[in-house]
Amino acid sequence: MDTMKWWGKKYRVGLDLGSCQIKLVQLRREKRGWTVDLYGIRPTPAGAISGGVIQQVSVMAAAIREMVNKLGVTERRVVVAIPGQQILLRHPILPPMSRRETRRALKHYAEVNLPIPLAEAVIDFTYLGHVQNETGAKDEFLLVATRRPVLDSLVQSITAAELMAEAVEVEPLALYRVFRQCQPDPNTGLTLLNLGASGTQVSFFTGDRWRFHRNLPWGTKELVNSAPGHEKINVTMVAEVARSWEFCQGLLTSTPVPPLVLIGGGTRLPAIRLILANNFTVVEDGPEVPGVNFPEEIGESRSSWLATYGVALGLALRGVS
Repeated sequence: MDTMKWWGKKYRVGLDLGSCQIKLVQLRREKRGWTVDLYGIRPTPAGAISGGVIQQVSVMAAAIREMVNKLGVTERRVVVAIPGQQILLRHPILPPMSRRETRRALKHYAEVNLPIPLAEAVIDFTYLGHVQNETGAKDEFLLVATRRPVLDSLVQSITAAELMAEAVEVEPLALYRVFRQCQPDPNTGLTLLNLGASGTQVSFFTGDRWRFHRNLPWGTKELVNSAPGHEKINVTMVAEVARSWEFCQGLLTSTPVPPLVLIGGGTRLPAIRLILANNFTVVEDGPEVPGVNFPEEIGESRSSWLATYGVALGLALRGVS
């Protein structure tokens, strides 16, 4: 494949397939950068996705195809994401060794430390750099894994919709690409709290390093226990977010409190925003996204727009320098 030809295209499309909503963002290349050209949202067909796994490929494909046609998207190559609730994150630290020995050691690490059989997993490793501990110099790696059915059903749905999955990445990295400007400096860190319909994910970054990821079993359906306008927040969820946030603070070498960015459908519920703002340092304003121009209709609502379309925008931005 001619990679330069693809990334030199005029349009880039990010497609976010959620358990309750499908979101799409198309960017158009211009002289002054990239402009949000098309975007849209539609309900996910009932029962098509459960627990972050596509259960009905043909139904999902039809919904994607309908959405693409309705928005007038002509680009057929899209970037999609493994949902955060289906991600396993580890940080193997190994002594320096040859490339062949490193591959073997990482495979053994995955066999021992992942809660799923290696034969059922899709795994990606990234070298992060050298670290120093009490036993000397070591090499640190980032391990990201998911279950194979998650990836297979995702790619099958895109193919059945007559599109091409040009790349598959993971939700937290797409979100960080959009919200990284909320991080005052690399020593402060940044916590992303993605409040989805069927689950919540806490992801922590320092600089460009993904340091922590945790899945919480509560989505917006479980967070609110009463009628709109009279919400009663799940206090256990807030306590678990606090535990995760405190753990992230412990990863820092300096004292600044890492800001918390709220993303996802849960951000539209005032009660959730209020209680989290009372307990954490919440970023209220949507960041400037370098190289991206927003149409006038988004304007002052950019913060809420990014909270909704952040994953899709981050996917569309993959590979943009």
